[in-house]
Amino acid sequence: MARFREYGSALTAPPPGSASARLGAAFALPLFVFLLPAARADDCPLPPAGAVQRWQGEAAWTTLADQAYRIGKVHILVDNVFDLDNPDEDTWYGRTADALHVETHPGVIRDQLLFKSGDAVDPRLMYESVRLLRSLSFLRYADITPESCQGQTVDVTAHVKDAWTLKFDLNFTHVGGQSNLGASFKDVDFLGTGKTLALGHKSDQQRSTNQVSYQDPELLGSRWQLGATYAHLSDGHIHEFDLNQPFYEDYTPWSFTFHYLDQLQNLNFYEKDTLAWSVPDRLRSTELDWMWLMGFADGSGTRLGVSYLYQDYGYGALESFPPVFIPQPDLRPRRLGGPAFDWEYFEDHYASFTNLALIGRTEDYNMGWDTRAQAGYLGTTFGSDIPGAFYDVSTSYGGLYGDRTVLVSNASLQGRRQSGKDRNVLGSLVFTLYNNYFDDHTLVFHGDVEYTLRPDPENMLYLGGLQGMPGYPNYFYIGDRRWQSQVADRWVTPYRLWNIFQVGFSAYVDVGQIRRLGDSWSPTLADAGLALRLGDVRSAYGGVIYITYAWPLVNVPGVSGKQFVIGNIFTF
Repeated sequence: MARFREYGSALTAPPPGSASARLGAAFALPLFVFLLPAARADDCPLPPAGAVQRWQGEAAWTTLADQAYRIGKVHILVDNVFDLDNPDEDTWYGRTADALHVETHPGVIRDQLLFKSGDAVDPRLMYESVRLLRSLSFLRYADITPESCQGQTVDVTAHVKDAWTLKFDLNFTHVGGQSNLGASFKDVDFLGTGKTLALGHKSDQQRSTNQVSYQDPELLGSRWQLGATYAHLSDGHIHEFDLNQPFYEDYTPWSFTFHYLDQLQNLNFYEKDTLAWSVPDRLRSTELDWMWLMGFADGSGTRLGVSYLYQDYGYGALESFPPVFIPQPDLRPRRLGGPAFDWEYFEDHYASFTNLALIGRTEDYNMGWDTRAQAGYLGTTFGSDIPGAFYDVSTSYGGLYGDRTVLVSNASLQGRRQSGKDRNVLGSLVFTLYNNYFDDHTLVFHGDVEYTLRPDPENMLYLGGLQGMPGYPNYFYIGDRRWQSQVADRWVTPYRLWNIFQVGFSAYVDVGQIRRLGDSWSPTLADAGLALRLGDVRSAYGGVIYITYAWPLVNVPGVSGKQFVIGNIFTF
């Protein structure tokens, strides 16, 4: 895996890395990190002249490993949210934020490291540890460097910078002529422990929600993770519980997942932004997964596993809302349960970029393959009232082409065989192409195709504002097959507002079409927009806020004109 070092506005290079990062892609200018000199710790041996580095610091750690150095003291350095020694950050709000923020406890950082005092130096574990730290949302920077050497030991510094994690949120989003309002408290590093506590209320076009949730990424100081959510909805409830030990690095020998969900809420069907049908939808589901590492070598590995899945869907009384009419949905209850076998092939070729989907944050993406397949059987013995087979296959690929273009793609197909027919077949193909054609600008070409065959009612498709076309109302057209594309130019400036938001801009054009219920394709819709993009570079939430006008390029009945958009509806 490569981590790119900032040099002006450019970050670059695609060598292999940690499997703990998420799949995807991004790109920045082609200044490869191995061309940059590595910092030398006091009294430590110098790497060979001209040593090639796939990630910053690799040459130094490899030299120490080759000379049989062992880890000495491990120092943890935690910086607060603002650097008050920097006059630009020594402001009243910076001082206030640092005073209110509880710094992450050093023990939380130490528990993430894959090495300890006395271990032999292993460059892979050093970088894997950096990746684990950088995956924590409450940190905005992480690095591990040799500090000093004595004899055959090297003292190490793990240096992290805290993000602002306390979130008292009053949010407002207006997309497609609809307003959403929310108020919440959330801390993803509660009292500096690395645990998440959230309380909140939100209301949108479909429902209002009161919710409390808790997440623990280090249950009792272990690699086990715990998550729990309780939500009261205006139309039901959500009770959710998760317990798992993930594959937190390439050589983790096994993983385990337990997931439970009890959910009751209205399932709504829209046409041209207007409610047509509504029905109470009850889902109870349980999933158990256990996977083993079969082998990992030369940057690729395989895993095998077994699973048990159970889903119980039930529906209440269907309510119609004339004069809007679309075909009545098929609401037959169903109970699905059965075992499955799982297989995964994964490659570890991760790279790090900045200023792509986010602004001012490092983003990590796999420049290789990750393919997963699951096949199982539904039977009455296992709790199912529908006998038959089910399957789920997905594959992701990322690649660097030349010095300035990155492709990321994903394809998936799932479904079940029921009464001699394929049902709830869901297929998708998604790709994003990034081209960094000159400083601070990134061209984005994005496309996706989604296909369904006899879908369950929860999996109907929409085309509209919240579905990636902000020039149109939300939930504008309903259907079962859809294609969309976007071309955008994203420009990130060096300017920051209050040292909290980095300023960027975007111009984009969207095109899309959906096959509506009844087998007729909708008109091809198109919109264009100009956006102010504000990147949150100081907090743990690190999103991008869009403030934009989007206007339809194709006028159809039900479209009123320009749409004012506040919020983030683009996830690529």
